[in-house]
Amino acid sequence: MHGYSDILTKNLRNWVYLRENSAFGRRVANSKLRTKRILAKKGISVPRLIAVFKTQEDVFKFSWEKLEDNFVIKPASSSGGEGILVIRKRAKWAGEWFLMDGRKADIAYLRFHCLDILQGQFNIRGSQDKVFIEERIKIHPKFLRFTKLGTPDVRVIVYNRVPVMAMLRIPTEESGGKANLHQGAIGLGIDLATGITTYGVHNGQLINK
Repeated sequence: MHGYSDILTKNLRNWVYLRENSAFGRRVANSKLRTKRILAKKGISVPRLIAVFKTQEDVFKFSWEKLEDNFVIKPASSSGGEGILVIRKRAKWAGEWFLMDGRKADIAYLRFHCLDILQGQFNIRGSQDKVFIEERIKIHPKFLRFTKLGTPDVRVIVYNRVPVMAMLRIPTEESGGKANLHQGAIGLGIDLATGITTYGVHNGQLINK
């Protein structure tokens, strides 16, 4: 791209490509919740929204005991997987769950985490934020051989409405079951013409070609 490298670096992405996005587009992209709502409005399938918290009162009034297995707590405006809690299943006692990385969390822990999000601890601009809970998408059988923890996904980059590159993001034990590269997941480049993976990156290091 532009003769720089076979790998699109973050700085090059920001300088050459992201700056061409509209102000409205950036606002949407910077909010997981707003993105989710726009996609749903356009008829694109998204994980089921369970709850949205805008205030501390919302957090304490919510009936946590009614939550079942497989849900995710997310800040509306964070990046790199920061502040995301992935809950895998219920523990033995009511009001307790196991996170994707095996740790146990109770209602008090989840509430405290949500309050941190509201205060902007994970917000990309450092300002107050919203919290939302959505269903956790279970792993597709085709991906079972790639990871034992978390759910891989495919990310496609579109430029001027044309898909130009894609990657398969694979969660690891280090990433706590998240598919975020900043958390330690593995990214495998995908050749769009063939569907074959090419380069692999882990913690910023090339691991495969």
